[in-house]
Amino acid sequence: MRRLRSVELRLSDCRARNRKFRHRIRPRKRHPPVYGISSPATSDNEGSHADALRVTQIFENPHFFLAKGAASLNDIAQGKLGDCWLLSAPAIASTT
Repeated sequence: MRRLRSVELRLSDCRARNRKFRHRIRPRKRHPPVYGISSPATSDNEGSHADALRVTQIFENPHFFLAKGAASLNDIAQGKLGDCWLLSAPAIASTT
């Protein structure tokens, strides 16, 4: 029962932040980005692919922007690749 409550709390936190759960102690195994996406359906897996889920399969009501219906400059965060400029330019252009 305690473990179930812990899972419910983590799930509600992930939904509130609109983010997928990442296990800190046992991270997901590294696979190529398209691993398992093109595997054919068999009687065992019925074509389901755990490595590729649509946003609506993860979240009930996904929001792609923090503010309702509009993007703001605060929605853009620096990425590990240093590519935030690519997203910042259209965001700035759309707000001016």
